Amino acid sequence: MKAFGIEKYGSINEMKYLELEDPVVNNRQILVEVKASSVNPVDWKVRNGQMKLITGKKFPKVLGTDFSGVVKHVGKEITKFKAGDVVYGGVPVWLRGRNGANAEYVVVKENEIALKPSGISFEEAAALPVGAITAFLPLQKLKINATTRMLVNGATGGVGNFAVQLAKAEGANVTAVCSLRNFDFAKQLGADLMIDYKTNNKLFSTESFDIVYDAYGKMNYETIKRILRKNGTYITTLGSPKTIVIGLINSIFGGRKILTTNGTVKAHLLEWLSDLVTNNKIKVYISQVFPFKKTIEAYEAMEKGGVQGKIVIKN
Repeated sequence: MKAFGIEKYGSINEMKYLELEDPVVNNRQILVEVKASSVNPVDWKVRNGQMKLITGKKFPKVLGTDFSGVVKHVGKEITKFKAGDVVYGGVPVWLRGRNGANAEYVVVKENEIALKPSGISFEEAAALPVGAITAFLPLQKLKINATTRMLVNGATGGVGNFAVQLAKAEGANVTAVCSLRNFDFAKQLGADLMIDYKTNNKLFSTESFDIVYDAYGKMNYETIKRILRKNGTYITTLGSPKTIVIGLINSIFGGRKILTTNGTVKAHLLEWLSDLVTNNKIKVYISQVFPFKKTIEAYEAMEKGGVQGKIVIKN
């Protein structure tokens, strides 16, 4: 099996083309021939060792979380899928012993995939799971309507673009924080107002918000307190120890809520995404598609930043 991954943790220079044995599934696993995969921040965080306490020291390790493809073989205890099914999903590459989807084949569990929406390509399906689920999980807990004012930091990235779309689908007024060159894309997503992240001092002159969604995970909490209403909710993709403690205190004594979100892929969430796509409530935006042999270049583009939507690798 051809794959891309690492033989030790480190910079992007540690990524390598790998020739591995074809994977074999047990009775509770599914073998999928990968048609496309995408790049997420969690993938390069695994590579550089930020998560090595979870991922362990077993190498080589194949990278890549999101994917779409065709089922090649199912274990004897699998009931929902059969060979030939066209599916998409996500493999938790951050878990010890799990290999990712930047490969010809990936092994998954039944609750990590769903049938691919028929109206989108393999590339579009591979761009959905982690980004859209990360955006969805905290928003489903909130009552969003036409009176809701929401700010999204990193609004045009892999998570932020879905957060904007989902909030707009519920009628919210959305302010997008992004680079000036991405203003047109933010408007295309439905944003009502755009703010250049380089001049975010303008945030202090705007009205306060019911929700501040930090899809980039780098906002200062002191800034957030100034723009978030006292009964509002702060959502972050990268909770610091300080914000976690503050969130716990506020949950006991009242005040601003703090939610940390991640894109753990589950079958019922994938089915929900399929419905959203089928009903045209969200669209999939792809910045670039790289051929499989240029997987390392896809990671370089992701880490460079400024991506509109997702970066996809086509097998």
